[in-house]
Amino acid sequence: MTRILRGLVASLCLAASAAGAQPLSVHIEAGEQGQGILLQRMGSCYAVTPAHVLDGELFASVIAGLPGAPRGDADALMNFGYDLSILRVSGAVTRNCTE
Repeated sequence: MTRILRGLVASLCLAASAAGAQPLSVHIEAGEQGQGILLQRMGSCYAVTPAHVLDGELFASVIAGLPGAPRGDADALMNFGYDLSILRVSGAVTRNCTE
């Protein structure tokens, strides 16, 4: 499973850079508050954020931009040992996911 998720991280980053896409910066609320970026891969929306933002939580809220902006929910897929987490995102905020 870890191998698959590491491949997912690599493919998300490569796909975004190859397509010239600018990932959307989002606000993430979980154990702590912080920022992340949204990326789309194979029809699903993912958020990449520092692991310390989750602070051990399994679920997070994702907000795109200012108050009143689209919101969504996320569940943690993987925390990496070097302060990196991948979240699967659902909800209205996924309209802003870049491929």
